[in-house]
Amino acid sequence: MLLKNKKKLKFRPFVWLLIFILLVLAAAGLLYLIFYSNLFQVQNFDFAYTNSYLQEFDISGFFENEYLVSSLTAQVVKKKKFLGYFGSDNILFWFFGKGGNLVNKNTLPSVENVNLDVDLFDRKVKVTVDEKNLSGIICNIKDNCFAFDKEGRVFASAPDTKGSLILKIHDTNDRPLVMGEKFLPKSKWIENVLKTVKVIKDNGLHLGSIEIKGLDLEEWVISAAAGPEFLFNLNFVPKDLSQIVKTLKERADFSQVNYFDMRVENRVYYK
Repeated sequence: MLLKNKKKLKFRPFVWLLIFILLVLAAAGLLYLIFYSNLFQVQNFDFAYTNSYLQEFDISGFFENEYLVSSLTAQVVKKKKFLGYFGSDNILFWFFGKGGNLVNKNTLPSVENVNLDVDLFDRKVKVTVDEKNLSGIICNIKDNCFAFDKEGRVFASAPDTKGSLILKIHDTNDRPLVMGEKFLPKSKWIENVLKTVKVIKDNGLHLGSIEIKGLDLEEWVISAAAGPEFLFNLNFVPKDLSQIVKTLKERADFSQVNYFDMRVENRVYYK
């Protein structure tokens, strides 16, 4: 009986060694399949863009699909560094990397959101790109024009459009307009401009032009299509502006007025 127990004790280390070797071989085989074989290699990327509005107005915010994948790859690795070992041609890279905000506003300024649908079985990645909605166009003193979104963030080159279908603003300041950045240095200024323009348009005034004057003066101007200029301060929207505009339309002869000055709070001057 004692002899049998001794044989078992002598035999046990060999069993554990064999199990260990088998586990190492299995792990090595799995790692080979994941990282070096074609078993997990992405077979296809499908791309879908949800906003045709930019194409309609010839807004050149588009980019090569390869560039899109490169930008998304960088964002995935930034969020989950361990996925960098898989590489972007591995389907597991996208399966574990999807989710969350993968849009870099600097490299993909025209993109609002990206959704990844990963099919592990067919090893396919569907990339759905939600492009930004166009809120208006800002043109600098060199007549270079750019599209901007609802936050006033510049996201694409644009043509110098005519007519009133698209809001267009002229910036008379000699300064660059940078992709991914807001067209005015203060968010509140952009908010005030867009709110004011909406009130003016809602009251039936047709806009001729909109200009951002010297930023040191913090002033901007709306010129009516057939009528006077409206002078504003970037720091505020005039109180009760809608009612003021209605009153001016009823009581003032626009053909006899050069401008209405609302740059001082709670005051309206005219000439």
